[in-house]
Amino acid sequence: MVQDMIQYHNNNNMSLFPKGIEDIHTHDVSRSESAVVNISPSGVFPDVIRWASVGIHPWNASVTDEETFLILEEMASDVRVVAIGEAGLDRVRGGLISDQEIVFRRQVDISENLRKPMVLHVVRAFDRILHLRKKLNPSQAWIIHGFRGNPVLAGQLLDSGMDISLGEYFNRDTAKVIPAGRLYFETDESNLDIKQIRAAVEAARNNTII
Repeated sequence: MVQDMIQYHNNNNMSLFPKGIEDIHTHDVSRSESAVVNISPSGVFPDVIRWASVGIHPWNASVTDEETFLILEEMASDVRVVAIGEAGLDRVRGGLISDQEIVFRRQVDISENLRKPMVLHVVRAFDRILHLRKKLNPSQAWIIHGFRGNPVLAGQLLDSGMDISLGEYFNRDTAKVIPAGRLYFETDESNLDIKQIRAAVEAARNNTII
């Protein structure tokens, strides 16, 4: 594991990621100097990537086999991989939610074994994610990426121990209720720079996030 990784603790105000990372989730390799680039478990690690997350997206759960899990574990062990994901549940796309949950649980095991946080894709399945968070009681952080939900749902996620990442599109009222130490920023597939996204969130919160 990267030596300067700061370990997760629910009650602290410290980053989960190595110094220099401003963007915890992107698909744009050109941002790799200061961003965590999401890649799939293909067995090939792009040389241009400095930091990465690797995982099985819930959309691909129905076509995931044992070989894919073996590749995922091998890639996830690389010191450049600082998170597992994006993993999660999606009731709109990706096949049976039961299949997605099996794949998700396997990735939780990898996250726990490697002591690396998870980046979560969740669509209309927050009830199941909250249930699994309570049932599995993981020691590693779960970060909901690209969250657009309301403050009530955000409060439930935070109370369960999960953290939240905001991107280009977010609920301005929700931005105000996330503690600074539990809030992350991402570009995902946006054309905006991470500094623009952070500035928009700061404006919504009407303060500077430290």
